[in-house]
Amino acid sequence: MRLNWKTTPRLMLVTLLMFLTVNSVSLAAETKTADKKIAVVDDVVITMAELDYVTKRYQKNVQERGGNIPEKSVTGVRSNLLEFLIGQRLLFLESGKSGIAIDDQMLEKQYLEIKNSYPGKEEFNKMLQEHNLSEAAWKKDLLITITVKQYIDEKIIKQLTITEEDAKSFYDKSIEKFKQPEQVQASHILINVDATADEKKKEEALSTIKGIQKRLQQGEDFAELAKEKSQCPSASRGGDLGYFARKKMVPSFEEAAFSLAPGKISDIVETRFGYHLIKVVDKKPADTIAFDDVKESIQQYLRADSAKKEIAAHVEKLMKKAKIERFPASS
Repeated sequence: MRLNWKTTPRLMLVTLLMFLTVNSVSLAAETKTADKKIAVVDDVVITMAELDYVTKRYQKNVQERGGNIPEKSVTGVRSNLLEFLIGQRLLFLESGKSGIAIDDQMLEKQYLEIKNSYPGKEEFNKMLQEHNLSEAAWKKDLLITITVKQYIDEKIIKQLTITEEDAKSFYDKSIEKFKQPEQVQASHILINVDATADEKKKEEALSTIKGIQKRLQQGEDFAELAKEKSQCPSASRGGDLGYFARKKMVPSFEEAAFSLAPGKISDIVETRFGYHLIKVVDKKPADTIAFDDVKESIQQYLRADSAKKEIAAHVEKLMKKAKIERFPASS
């Protein structure tokens, strides 16, 4: 099971501190315009370029998860991201005071791992050019990112203890999250025809699916016929759609799938996608996931949640002690 609870807005900064990948280049843009300062943290300058970079990075992360940041929300997001950068600086300065330092060997190892993750040297250099970076500046930022991560690991994460009792308490209080509805595993063969197609095209598609149905009745293998004839992307998997619950498929498809016994094949089913033949492979009754099956996932979630709160509190304390100046974007 995957735990997927939303992070509250006030923990946005902490989430970024923990989960932005280490190839962030937020500290290193080198153009003159990019050097315009927007904040100073204990004499350490934060530039507009740094904020521009983390904003693009955050937008990309949101898009990769299927989301989008409305135009009216961008200003607020940038404000939160500036606080992220301030927090990052404070943690880096604090790591130095606490004696945490990254040696050259560790830095070089991380540096090469990230550099070699690009398909080739050209792609790596293109990334540098896109962000107006030298390799030295990119490496400098990597040092800061790794140092902050190690500081968080040693001073906060390692101090957290999440017991089995903590996990069980969460499980009992959140039992609804661990209930699974009735599910069916089905395969299908689809012959596409648009609902608005003319009668001739519909007749042709219906004739094709009837021919496939006849071959199945004569004993041919469903999966092989799906690979040969189905016009759904699932054809490469023999028509396998995996397990799904109710309300995940269009109504007529769902009704047919949930009414069949495992091993049985439906009559021809019409949906807005065309004509289907459905074979039910397996069924799972409604159930509750056992605690032992999710114990480790819950502990990981609780540890991450506790870490976010601890980091947020730690950064707030550092902010109260630090000298921080923020400048208007238009200045």
